[in-house]
Amino acid sequence: MSVGRPREYAERHQKNVRLPVEMNDRLRAIAAEREVSANSIINHAVKDFLDRLIPLNELTHDRGSSVTEETT
Repeated sequence: MSVGRPREYAERHQKNVRLPVEMNDRLRAIAAEREVSANSIINHAVKDFLDRLIPLNELTHDRGSSVTEETT
C-alpha cells in the first residue's frame, strides 16, 4: 500500500477517537511496519468504509430496529 501525505493539502479537520488498546497497538505496529503514519491508515480506512456504505435511500426499514438492504 503506497500511503503517504498528499502533495497538496486540502482543508483538514481534527477528530479525536477512542480505540481499544489492542486496536491501537495493531494500528501502531502496522503503521510502523509500512513506514506510514497511523493517521494516514485511519484516513484510508474511513474513506474506504464511507465509499462502501449503502445510501439510505437504497435501504428499507423493517418493523424492528435494524436496517436491511432492499430486495427488489
